[in-house]
Amino acid sequence: MKKKVAIVTGAAQGMGYGTAINFLKNGYKVAFCDKNFGNLKFIKNKIASDSNSKDFLILKIDVSKIISCENLCLKVFKKWSRIDILVNCAGIAGGNSSVENMKENIWKKVIEINLNGTFNICKSVIKYMKKNNFGRIVTISSMAGKEGNPNASHYSSSKAGVIAFTKSLGKELAEDNITVNCITPAVIETPMIKDVTKNQLKYMIDKIPMKKMGQISDMVNLVNYLIDSKTKFSTGAVFDLSGGRATY
Repeated sequence: MKKKVAIVTGAAQGMGYGTAINFLKNGYKVAFCDKNFGNLKFIKNKIASDSNSKDFLILKIDVSKIISCENLCLKVFKKWSRIDILVNCAGIAGGNSSVENMKENIWKKVIEINLNGTFNICKSVIKYMKKNNFGRIVTISSMAGKEGNPNASHYSSSKAGVIAFTKSLGKELAEDNITVNCITPAVIETPMIKDVTKNQLKYMIDKIPMKKMGQISDMVNLVNYLIDSKTKFSTGAVFDLSGGRATY
């Protein structure tokens, strides 16, 4: 049986890296994709001694550019003749600001990466999944996309869009054996939390009944469930990872 092929964006650190490494350890061929190619090269050197070099690629991507996403998917397909899984972890927080003081360029950047980037990479991968009549797409949103965090309107809006996009795409591909599901984490302990203020971080943790941040392993375990070939009746769904914060 041929190994399944997975693309993970945002794979240079945090949830993306944890997800990609987990796939590699579990016998998938994996494309580690990120805009930060310096970190990717470091990762390549780190894992080269433990993994077959034929089983992974490091590829630079700017998810905010459709041509970058299309070229990446083409490279992966040419290399391994299939694409089975996409986990889109690429995203930014964009700092904290009230709407009144929000800079237009910051608003646009967050929307371009978090929401437009999700559209771009998903659009680019669909035809390859259809070729093999199988696909598992996982998008990463946030609890902010369901509740709207104050002083984070740009981030909250982008992540709300990811939820709606996932529901729509899941319905579009429901008869193609391609599932599309969304994970909405509360605070996960990753390098990304450095982009928010201490007050904002406290605000988010205080809303979690467990009073702690989630771990990357929590994300990995949920991704493993969603990409399994046996998980075939869940699509267009939203899976909370919130320590009890979400009750709806």
